[in-house]
Amino acid sequence: MNEQPQENFNQLECRCPVCGAEQAWQNECRRCRTDIRILRQLANEAYSLQRRCFEALMADDHARAKKAAEQLAQIHPTQFYEKLSRFLKE
Repeated sequence: MNEQPQENFNQLECRCPVCGAEQAWQNECRRCRTDIRILRQLANEAYSLQRRCFEALMADDHARAKKAAEQLAQIHPTQFYEKLSRFLKE
């Protein structure tokens, strides 16, 4: 998933954690038939948190941005979100 919020999340692709197949988002892997709905739920939650974080930053609401960034760093741990979370703690 990209670091910036995506306008149309459903057009993104995912990778199956079991067999590594890349595919459009579906409920199960096209290759090994693993149920990957939980990945989509996590990705949707990350997308929602991204939007909340950036909207809070734009509104100069650092407390709300910090909370969203901390949650993001836990479910989608990237260097960007970890640094943003640390920055907002200061």
